[in-house]
Amino acid sequence: MIAPSTKFQTVPKILRFWSNSKADAFISAFNLLASSLRETGKIPREVYESLARFFPQACVELAVLRQSEDELEIFLSARPDDDPYWPGQLHMPGTTLYALDSEETMWSRLMHNELRELNGRRPTLAFNHVTTYDDRERGACMHAVYLTVVEAGTEISSGQFYPLRDIPRETINHHYAMLEKLLKHHFEHPV
Repeated sequence: MIAPSTKFQTVPKILRFWSNSKADAFISAFNLLASSLRETGKIPREVYESLARFFPQACVELAVLRQSEDELEIFLSARPDDDPYWPGQLHMPGTTLYALDSEETMWSRLMHNELRELNGRRPTLAFNHVTTYDDRERGACMHAVYLTVVEAGTEISSGQFYPLRDIPRETINHHYAMLEKLLKHHFEHPV
């Protein structure tokens, strides 16, 4: 294990560009990861969250659209009230891509956890969106935003549909930005 405040000659070159406090935080998170992997073979959520601040993440978001009588709607669900970053805020269904994921395991997890009623329907890639550390408390992230359109009247139990032209302000900031981009994309390339 690497000890915090180790002289920078003995740690990876990238740490030389970080402040001592940032390097110490990274080393502590790395040591927790190594210890946990040795003991359980799994990465605890707090260790994952700590490391996420240092490495960009890849996330997949799914914009589920529904045409009502007179407007296009977007499906959003609320984060749990105990979410450490966005308690109770609205978001598009999504998941982080983990190192050992295949495309199949990633889609399975997303559909199982958030969209069971869609029966695993495969969506189409709409666009990519990047959020930086300044935009996202948990760290920088590349979002691949996929799009699927459901039939009028479709309901999904894990959230509700909102008019795309009137996105609620209680939507997570970077999801709000993605939805604005989706709205622009929709009018340039209607579904």
